[in-house]
Amino acid sequence: MHIHRTIAAGLTLALAGSISTIPVAARQTQSPALAKELVAALAAKKLDCVLAKDPDVAGQYVAALHLPGLQLLVVSAKFADPAGMDYRIFSSDCMGGYADLNAAVTATDRVVISDLGADGLVAVPKKDAPRDGITRGGKEMKFDGDTKALKAAKMSIQDFEKSFGEAETTYSAYLRLLIARLKG
Repeated sequence: MHIHRTIAAGLTLALAGSISTIPVAARQTQSPALAKELVAALAAKKLDCVLAKDPDVAGQYVAALHLPGLQLLVVSAKFADPAGMDYRIFSSDCMGGYADLNAAVTATDRVVISDLGADGLVAVPKKDAPRDGITRGGKEMKFDGDTKALKAAKMSIQDFEKSFGEAETTYSAYLRLLIARLKG
């Protein structure tokens, strides 16, 4: 009987150890529900994009482009010509605003989030599924929390969790801002 308890305890510890390798950040995400809400709000208004001014950061704007069935692309940047971007918001030219934020030389501090599937950020996608990602400061990071992929990228699980958590927080804040713009 003592041997069975020892084996059971060993299996429990092994299972617990394998579960702990899954990033904690992947289990605490808000972006899936927010992405779903934004996509529904866009569909209700028969829009494929939205543009908003960030009220907390002077000159900062956020735009989202929804490609139904494919992805949600969100970009945020400080814009050198706030009056021009404000006019785009006023005239409901969200595609022009999105393009300006995404490609303009005058946009700084750019963050681009690619949510493949428009289902929120996924830290550990299923095998052969597309990887969500974020580009910040010119550095791109694809989210593949698989331990083999992390090892190949020379990234610790803790560093991955931190990076994913920061991206999740940023993305969720952008989604809330864009949802508020559509509801306002």
